[in-house]
Amino acid sequence: VDLLRGRKTASDAVFDDLSGALAYVRANTPGHRIIGLRAGRYTGNRNDTLLVPSDGVNFLLIGIDGASSTVIDAQHDQGRFSLRAPTVVSSLTLANFVDEAVSITAQSSRSRLVNVVLENARYVDRALVVVNDATGVVIENSTIVGARGGVAESSAVELTRGAQVALVNNLFWNPGLDLEVKVAPDSAVSASNNLARGDGLPGSSNVVGVVDPGMRGVRLLPHSPARGRGVSRGDSGLDMDLDARATWDIGADQWTVMDADGIEDVWERAFAGGTSVYGAQTDVDADGLRDIDEYLWGANPTLRDTDGDDVEDGAEVAYGLDPTRSDLLSLDTDLNQDGVDDSVGLNLGIDYHNQDVDGDGLSNAAERELGLDPWNADTDGDGVDDAVYAFPRDPSLNQLP
Repeated sequence: VDLLRGRKTASDAVFDDLSGALAYVRANTPGHRIIGLRAGRYTGNRNDTLLVPSDGVNFLLIGIDGASSTVIDAQHDQGRFSLRAPTVVSSLTLANFVDEAVSITAQSSRSRLVNVVLENARYVDRALVVVNDATGVVIENSTIVGARGGVAESSAVELTRGAQVALVNNLFWNPGLDLEVKVAPDSAVSASNNLARGDGLPGSSNVVGVVDPGMRGVRLLPHSPARGRGVSRGDSGLDMDLDARATWDIGADQWTVMDADGIEDVWERAFAGGTSVYGAQTDVDADGLRDIDEYLWGANPTLRDTDGDDVEDGAEVAYGLDPTRSDLLSLDTDLNQDGVDDSVGLNLGIDYHNQDVDGDGLSNAAERELGLDPWNADTDGDGVDDAVYAFPRDPSLNQLP
């Protein structure tokens, strides 16, 4: 499946939607069925609704270019992947789905989800992945984050009616859901080397006691407790960016830094096409914020003012603000009520926590209105503070005649 080259014809077996490709492989491949998706953002019912038929033929659905660049976006509509035969779903992102994004039933026993990302689901009344009466199911090196539920006991993964599932190297973090993994009394889960909000997973080597998964979106940050806590798996040696897993992090993302500068390589490649431009001590856009800090904040290293609020990134961080969000800081905001708009004051170097920076008794705003220097208690340098006498800009006069 290729959004750029695909055609809904059988002449070249390249299609621009998933449903067309599925119809073709059902008609022409009686053995193992394989559909590979090229990079792109696939939308609409012909992409986000998939029924793998219950004819017993094994099926593989794989993102050829990795999960980070191969996205099936349900746009918060009723998309669903219903697996009714043994199926491997690998290296895909399923974004903006609603309830039961993936349904695995008895006919699809031995199915696997590998290097799959499920992000930003909404209106989850039951679970995002429902395993019903299926055995031998494996979910590994996958990430489920950002989901929000609609009722109590909504979960990321649910096992019911005798389901048997192995969870390995997964990261589930969804504060908007009641549970991460829900297991019915008649079902069984084995879990190793997972990180799940609230702990509660049986098994060994799971990461517990975590209050911060150390992530931005679906990606790990340098301090993430998921780093290096996975276990080697033979069938998921490449992560969501097709980077090799050297230390086996938990989840779909492997935090990879080849040049030891502390900045994840995929972030550098996204902005510069390579890893030689940004470093731990560089500030390429000269905004006062080092490039490594731009990365840690999620700011744009090519823009001096990432959030467009007229305050440069370095100044925002220096004053305890977030350079990626304008928040309350805008052209008409005066948080310290000194009469100077905060965005203007910060660009002028005024500490917005302080109404009288130079401590001369005149507010920053009053000094600006009088044409005085708000950083200098004695603007004209005559030895008398600005607020004391009537001619603060005339050094020849320091008192009334």
